[in-house]
Amino acid sequence: MATMIAAFTVVLTSCSKEKGCTDEKATNYDPGAEENDGSCESTGEVVFWQHSEDNFNITTVTINGVSKEITKDDDDSAPDHCGEIGNATFSLPIGIYSYTATEKGTSKEWSYNNLVIERNECTKRRLLK
Repeated sequence: MATMIAAFTVVLTSCSKEKGCTDEKATNYDPGAEENDGSCESTGEVVFWQHSEDNFNITTVTINGVSKEITKDDDDSAPDHCGEIGNATFSLPIGIYSYTATEKGTSKEWSYNNLVIERNECTKRRLLK
């Protein structure tokens, strides 16, 4: 009788598929998962930058209580990619966010309520004086 129960258990176990995130672009992709369980999480990025013609001081950008500084001005155009040194880059779950930015030594402030973070995308946001 014990042998039949063990054989029955093995058959049941081998028939069930491992569940998890099957989306290779998700941050929590599970290569061993055979069936998607709806747990996939995706992120996107936003980079804030300033142009040298605007003569900025260091600017602090804040999203969801996290602050980062823009410490350089770009001479030509938007940065080539998110994460470029001297710009403020945030990696966030997909969704809609608000941000604030403050230029040090001045009263200049920005706030914006509809910053859209899209899946696996780099959004580039120039701060204008």
